[in-house]
Amino acid sequence: MSFVTGVGLTSFGKHEGLSSLDLMSKAAELAISGAGLKRSDIDGILCGYSTVSPHIMLATVFAEHFGIRPSYAHAVQVGGATGLAMTMLAHHLVDASVAKHVLVVGGENRLTGQSRDASIQALAQVGHPDYEVTLGPTIPAYYGLVATRYMHEYGLTQEDLAEFAVLMRKHALMHPGAQFHEPITVSDVMASKPVAMPLKLLDCCPVSDGGAACVISREPTGARRVRIRGCAQAHTHQHVTAAPALSELGAEISIAKAKEVSGVARRGLRQLHDHARDAAGGSRPRQARRGGRAGARRLFQSGWRDAAQHPWRAAQLWPLRRRRRDGASGRNPSADDRPRRQSPGPRRLGCVAARRRRRAVLPRQHVPGARAMSEPIADWTRGAEAIVYQTCNACGARQYFRRSFCAACGSPDLAEHRASGAGTVYATSLVCRAATPETRAHVPYNIVLVDADEGFRLMAHGDNDLAIGDKVLARFTQFAGRLVPYFAKAK
Repeated sequence: MSFVTGVGLTSFGKHEGLSSLDLMSKAAELAISGAGLKRSDIDGILCGYSTVSPHIMLATVFAEHFGIRPSYAHAVQVGGATGLAMTMLAHHLVDASVAKHVLVVGGENRLTGQSRDASIQALAQVGHPDYEVTLGPTIPAYYGLVATRYMHEYGLTQEDLAEFAVLMRKHALMHPGAQFHEPITVSDVMASKPVAMPLKLLDCCPVSDGGAACVISREPTGARRVRIRGCAQAHTHQHVTAAPALSELGAEISIAKAKEVSGVARRGLRQLHDHARDAAGGSRPRQARRGGRAGARRLFQSGWRDAAQHPWRAAQLWPLRRRRRDGASGRNPSADDRPRRQSPGPRRLGCVAARRRRRAVLPRQHVPGARAMSEPIADWTRGAEAIVYQTCNACGARQYFRRSFCAACGSPDLAEHRASGAGTVYATSLVCRAATPETRAHVPYNIVLVDADEGFRLMAHGDNDLAIGDKVLARFTQFAGRLVPYFAKAK
């Protein structure tokens, strides 16, 4: 059980001369005061990340700056979900009696401490460095891809999305520290400049300076408190190219898990705010283990249990026996750090060599079209005019992001193939405001997600008039000094 006992929020907008630590301190002071506590009462701290001050130990840096010495400190960064993730962790910490009062805090001076270009570029790095970032998508473009797919599946329009921006502005105006003080209408949103279609300027959150904090306590500290009944996370992916279906995103999964934990039906919730983990709009990879307990189960199987009871008779432990007797390599007794009475004689070493010669040699079957992983096929990320994907010879799974193992089953037995370049458009986002001078020379350019005929999804560029469901064929073009795949309608 835990309670939100205090909250603190600075005004948002420009805070000239204040650093990220200063803004966090202001919010923290308000939260601690609201909880009726002193700084010395705080024995745990959770700190959100700051792109302006990307310190690898930001939690302890802030604790020192703020003048507290917590027994527990942790920095958290999961994109837009950081605030809720920290609150969930604080809930578990106080519920487990690790801490009594945990300060959750975040803030930065992104508006005054960073240039516009630096801010956009820093956030855009959430994409895959080889398969996404080089194509020039921005954070709004990542969201734009999800938005176009959502509109396609649920029959919504840009005006429907604009209603959400209007609602968020209405909520913001209820706080005296809001960055903007005028309400907006759907017409205002539709008339604002395009950023990454279908998203326009007023669809996007502004760059701001500000800080926020709350105190999570084991017991109420005053008359005003909010009990945390349940929290949940779900992680399905990091990159938008690898996103599952909309119905399988982390938001949907975490809602169901939180309901189960809290015992509250969805209709009993007054309001639910869900934050996407990253620019993919809810890409929070599921923590599902594929066969993760198999190794543990083997320890309790009869053969292994007998081996533990009778180690000198079990065939399973023969390699360990040989290491103990003949050394770590089986040929160099001095490599074993276990003291022995005498070195093995020629007869013993001869027996070891004979056993090695008798070992069975299993032939490796050749898979047509497969290449050894030591000789990967060059693709567009390496300057070649090719789209390459991998298939797993063990489970048959296909994957686009190159790895040395299968992401589905873990097998290292992979084959690489050149794709035909044919596919179907899954989502689009027309970038109208780019992040760098090099990419601005190409605006507007269309970022597309394409389902390849071979069974994988990739991000690429495409004709500006492409629509979801179009059959397309790839060619290659230059973009900001790099070769990238480009899709046009198939004839």
